[in-house]
Amino acid sequence: MPKHMIAWHSKCFEVSEKARQIASLEAMVKQFEGIASELAQQIAVEEARCRNHDPTNVLYSTLAIATAQRRANLLKSVVDLRAKLFIAKREHERAKAELLALEPVDLRDANQQLNKNDHSHREGAQIDGS
Repeated sequence: MPKHMIAWHSKCFEVSEKARQIASLEAMVKQFEGIASELAQQIAVEEARCRNHDPTNVLYSTLAIATAQRRANLLKSVVDLRAKLFIAKREHERAKAELLALEPVDLRDANQQLNKNDHSHREGAQIDGS
């Protein structure tokens, strides 16, 4: 296999891996936010049960304190994950651009022709549908 094709396949793998990483990070953010929301509800229930909403009060629930700390840690993790997600999206776009540059000329021409035909077909459908 020519070096150019090896580089192209390698870049294809990198693009798909970055897309997988983005999906994984998005799922983790969503899951952590859901858990943090549940913890906030648990804190509110515990405060209502103890009739004490002041974390500085000596009689404040230790369960509420521990749950609040866990929630704070989760929210910190969400911030970190969002930063990683931003970087992953940027790297994914860069890898896609590099893949396009590595794409064999005949394949690139075929893709451009398909895109033109698809665009023309959509415009024709819009005109017919109007």
